[in-house]
Amino acid sequence: DLAIISLLLGTGIRVSECVGLNIDDIDFNNNAFTVTRKGGNRSTLYFSDEIKAVLIDYMEERKEKNINEKALFLSLRDKRISVRAVEYLVKKYAKIISPLKKITPHKLRSTYGTNLYKATKDIYVVAEVLGHKDVNTTKKHYAAISEDIKKEASTKVKLRN
Repeated sequence: DLAIISLLLGTGIRVSECVGLNIDDIDFNNNAFTVTRKGGNRSTLYFSDEIKAVLIDYMEERKEKNINEKALFLSLRDKRISVRAVEYLVKKYAKIISPLKKITPHKLRSTYGTNLYKATKDIYVVAEVLGHKDVNTTKKHYAAISEDIKKEASTKVKLRN
């Protein structure tokens, strides 16, 4: 559960992309993984050392069970986990942490996108990482943050030294 939620929140991938991951899609040497995007395109994304540690712990735990399944994340029946199961998993933990807020896997994706945009201030990087085909889709979702960046930018240029 921790590995799934960490990967969703720490990379911004879609639930469908997460459940579609196979063990051989993960490259621990480069902190990378290959994901199948909407439309079937394959893309390489990267994860932090924090996510790497969680994934390695998960893989060690899984190795002990000696399961012969190529899917990265498994259901209780040791088959590929479903989108619905991941949605339920997120809902279950979200209810514990924040009972009044409706937190969904897409909200985790949006949170990642927001944090990435605030850190990079580059809408094109966010669009690429989130797998948006059109940067206007990304701009639409992060328009309010763009206003904050424009306000901040007004203080950066000085007329006199």
